[in-house]
Amino acid sequence: GINEETMSALEEWRSLHKYMYNDFYQLTDYSLDTEKNLAMEFNDYENREGEILVYLRMGGAERIFPRGWDKNANYEVRDRDYPERTRRIVSGKDAMEKGILAARGNEPSAAVLEYRAVEEALSGPEDGAILAFFGAKERPAVTYTVADEAELRKAPALKGAEAEYFMPDGMSTGGIYAVGKGFYEKIPFEDKAEENGWRPIDNLRFGIWVDEEYGALPMRYWNSAGFPVTAWGREAGGRYFVWLKDTFGFGDPDGAWKNGVRRLAVIDPEGGNILSDEFTFCANEFGKLPGREIRFGCYDTERTGTIYVISDRIYESIKGEGEGPLEKGIRWRGVNDETELLTDSGIAPWAGEKDGTKYLYLQGSQSKTMSDRTRLYFFDKERKVYTYTVFYLYGRHHRAGGDAQPENVSL
Repeated sequence: GINEETMSALEEWRSLHKYMYNDFYQLTDYSLDTEKNLAMEFNDYENREGEILVYLRMGGAERIFPRGWDKNANYEVRDRDYPERTRRIVSGKDAMEKGILAARGNEPSAAVLEYRAVEEALSGPEDGAILAFFGAKERPAVTYTVADEAELRKAPALKGAEAEYFMPDGMSTGGIYAVGKGFYEKIPFEDKAEENGWRPIDNLRFGIWVDEEYGALPMRYWNSAGFPVTAWGREAGGRYFVWLKDTFGFGDPDGAWKNGVRRLAVIDPEGGNILSDEFTFCANEFGKLPGREIRFGCYDTERTGTIYVISDRIYESIKGEGEGPLEKGIRWRGVNDETELLTDSGIAPWAGEKDGTKYLYLQGSQSKTMSDRTRLYFFDKERKVYTYTVFYLYGRHHRAGGDAQPENVSL
């Protein structure tokens, strides 16, 4: 069964596997989060060469900061799949301090960057040329604060097994729940680094009690069901919290409320699970800043695009110059250059206003076969950080009802 493809794979393995016996550097935080890129480096310090593996989970480009290079040497860097178009000579010092670019198109992908020290002078394509070749944009670093101390101190000071919904997170993907001290002290935390002050919770031994039929389902269950839900905990100001990240996926894609009575659960494999008091589970919201701020409104007249209701905050951050199409009685205007829709290309975003309500029009979005969990990146003028909000982009068949399309309401 050996053929040309087999031999090509063998040659690639031979050229790369040798580095895996050398120095290893984790260049990004390790995460299975589909919104985070992952990069690792295998460096042969003595021969001054190696490889960097980059997993671009949402496509686009990521700036990588290698480690262990000779700051006084120049290095040839190239993408293994596109060596001629990406070969450049960079200084070791600049690469470690300013980073090097790994890029692909809009689809999730992976790249192998090979590097070696050379005697050549600095040369090669600029970052802009590499981005243009892949048709990609370098995603800005997104800064967010899940909740600051002042906000968390407003929560109720629960003491026992109580739990109640407190606020949406600052990423538009999940919610924060206040819990009693007695319940918090029984939560099984993982031995991993904190994220913005939040400690990761063991997703096998912590979950959500649904009902008598299903009982307590661990976070791992929701991950395997296609929702990348994780749980985090934090103490602040004498109050205790659980953050359920990415519960947006539990909600209906048309932005409807998805509330239900639930309990948080510490899961004991031998039985006798520890349950919090009942609380209202909020998986999908709109209008609670800085929470869910975008929801489906209607299709356009020709049913080739979709229109979404957005918050005033998002509208003020994304609205740009120039007039666009006339649709639904709105003369749409462009969005500014700092706004990026992370989804398939070919969709034109427009911002509009009518009778005091703000809208986002995604012209041509019906070209997609299925709806997609989409992220709208923008510069938040209020908080002065890049941030994003999550929503479902409607394609020809939306997730909630197959061929049954949502009602096309008038704006």
